Amino acid sequence: MARLTFLKRGGWALQLPLSFAWLAALALPGGLGLPDRAAAHTPHDDIYDIALSPTHDEDETLFIIVRGNLMKSEDAGATWRRLIRGLDHTHRLISLSTAGRSLGTLFVSSRGDGVYRSRDAGRSWMPVNSGLHTLNIERVHGSLESSDLVLAAGAEGGLHLTEDGGKSWALVLDMDTRITSLALFPGRPHQVAAGDDAGVLHVSRDAGIHWRSLPLEGAGPITALAVSPTFVDDGVIVAGTRDGQVFRSTNHGGSFSRAGQAWPSAVASLLLIAGVVSGEDAGPRTLVSLEYDGLFASPDGGATWARTGRGLTAHPQARRVERPFYSVLSAGTAPGGARVLLLAGYNGLFRSTDDGQSWRELPTLSDNAVMGLGVSPAFAQDRTIAITTYLWGAFLSRDAGHTWSPINRGADDYVRPNGRTRLFDIPFSPDYPSDHTLYTGTWYRFLKSTNEGRSWRQILPANEPWWLDSYHGLTIAFAPAESDDRTLFLGTTRGHVFRSTDRGETFSLQGEVDRPVASLLVSPDVGADKTLFAGVTNGIRKSEDLGRTWSPADTGIEWLEPLYHRAAGVKLAMSPAYREDGVLFAGTAAGLYRTRDRGGEWERLPGDAYGGDAFVEAVVVSPEYLHDRTLLVSVRGHGLFKSEDGGDTFIATGTELIENNYLLANLYGFPLATSVPLRFSPTYAEDRTVFGYADTQIFRSQDAGATWTVLDIPRPDWRARGYLLFRRWYKSKKLLGATALALLLAGGLVFALVRSRRRVGPGEFSTSGE
Repeated sequence: MARLTFLKRGGWALQLPLSFAWLAALALPGGLGLPDRAAAHTPHDDIYDIALSPTHDEDETLFIIVRGNLMKSEDAGATWRRLIRGLDHTHRLISLSTAGRSLGTLFVSSRGDGVYRSRDAGRSWMPVNSGLHTLNIERVHGSLESSDLVLAAGAEGGLHLTEDGGKSWALVLDMDTRITSLALFPGRPHQVAAGDDAGVLHVSRDAGIHWRSLPLEGAGPITALAVSPTFVDDGVIVAGTRDGQVFRSTNHGGSFSRAGQAWPSAVASLLLIAGVVSGEDAGPRTLVSLEYDGLFASPDGGATWARTGRGLTAHPQARRVERPFYSVLSAGTAPGGARVLLLAGYNGLFRSTDDGQSWRELPTLSDNAVMGLGVSPAFAQDRTIAITTYLWGAFLSRDAGHTWSPINRGADDYVRPNGRTRLFDIPFSPDYPSDHTLYTGTWYRFLKSTNEGRSWRQILPANEPWWLDSYHGLTIAFAPAESDDRTLFLGTTRGHVFRSTDRGETFSLQGEVDRPVASLLVSPDVGADKTLFAGVTNGIRKSEDLGRTWSPADTGIEWLEPLYHRAAGVKLAMSPAYREDGVLFAGTAAGLYRTRDRGGEWERLPGDAYGGDAFVEAVVVSPEYLHDRTLLVSVRGHGLFKSEDGGDTFIATGTELIENNYLLANLYGFPLATSVPLRFSPTYAEDRTVFGYADTQIFRSQDAGATWTVLDIPRPDWRARGYLLFRRWYKSKKLLGATALALLLAGGLVFALVRSRRRVGPGEFSTSGE
């Protein structure tokens, strides 16, 4: 038998461990001088914009847009509250700004709904779009000198300006000019600057009436602008470009020169820090953040640069989704006069108090955000409800939400690289009083507990490796006769539909829907009509063969195309008397619809109380619908509404929720949050009880939704938290240890093979026979 040896002296046998060492160096914090590598956040804090209160030194107030959610902190970023009242946007929020020298007026823009304004520090909002030539507004920038002077740049072109706080807008740069950066000038309230995608800087000293255009020689699109805080005295302006260059002017924008060499990635943001430079290059210190190459500082006007930013982290996933590591730099003053810097991007929000030398992460989205809610079918007797949270697992209450117990044994999702438990919907078995069974799901697993959640078993819906990802994100639906035929269905964000006929022990792939499944309904007469409905991204699909084939069933519905499409999955609800009345409801991004003929034709319900084309976050139907004709609808930006005539008319209910910026809905930007955030008690006719959740709060109403009580949300005590963290650390170390051991064994095998071969001359190959 011939044996062929492909090993050279100094060849791949030596290079293999060296390459592993190289990869390890890259994985280490600060490897090769780059930002620390870090796992994606849980929850992942993808920050689009920051606004500091003009009086941050007094109120410590911050605003951010994170994953499309507008959040406010009044304690320098330690805790956050979501702002929603009046924000009825369909498209993603993208930019925000304060205006004026006192906290009160803010503006926020979206990629399709225009501009919203708040006059009460974010507590409530209203659209201000009169005169805008486009509602796709990518940048909004308010003046520090006036609460009424604001710029708004269209994503596809054009610059608008208002001098009356948004009551009317004027187009001040034509729609053929795509503005990629904006700046206003301290001490000069009517001077504005705009950089465009052709590398031209436009400057106006009379609020956009007249413009002077200054091409920056050799510049690409101008992606960042910064004006010195002492501009009136030093005249410094800096501009950053998409091709990694920085240009600087020291004569009030009269001329620009290149500052230093070009970097390998685009300039994401610039910041000028006053009062730290003296001598020939007097002026503010410059900070520049690059999309993918970190943070740099120059003490001498750009002549020299040094990397800074100890403590910043980055994640390579940002490139895949085309989001920068770092996108926004902002500065303010803390109580006592110390300077505060904030830097944000794909990997979260960071704070510095030493002019950018070191940074500390500020978590924004809560790890205890509620992701699922279930109510026992025997609630009247056992008073049992269950919830899941984004990071800290599942909890069960046997006293209607007064006290909670963690139910997470066996539920940790060690398949995920960061070892986090991410649970979503948590329905009770229809036979829970007798079988004590709960269901839930992680990213890649279906979970089942047959002992009231005390322990869980993880089940693969498909007979294939988890990394194929075909069952990513689960929507769980039961056949109404589950106690007889033991059937349940799963829908996934990959469009797959699975069926189990043994209460979730095994599954078979039934068929595929053409879009992600956001909600799934099973006909009460499924044994005879074999009918399922799926609410998908901007559509409704119907199957009449138990999910094997699907066809559109949304005639009469007007669809929108939101930028973040998964956030617009249709929410379906079915009349308990569907067998007799054929009634379904569909909550969409463009209103609430009803069908009376099993999905044949749909009609949009008037919705005069909230606006017929509003974004419906949730719709639920009373278990006594045949008699009380009751449904509840949660509407983005407007709150909760109730109908007692089958949807013909609505009235606002539970108004204190929206007045306090609580909306019963899943967090925006969480596409796998498939749970319904509103649940009727099964004995609603007697107890008038409804449950709901908003952000990190659980709510209960005992008067049919008129008033609501906040239930204390569970949070593991230090022992439980320590146990969970230790388990995750232990599992991750075991995984790393197993990987390292496998590599060592492979290296040892290669080494043994090399040693066993006959020595040959340098660069020679040999064959030998046995």
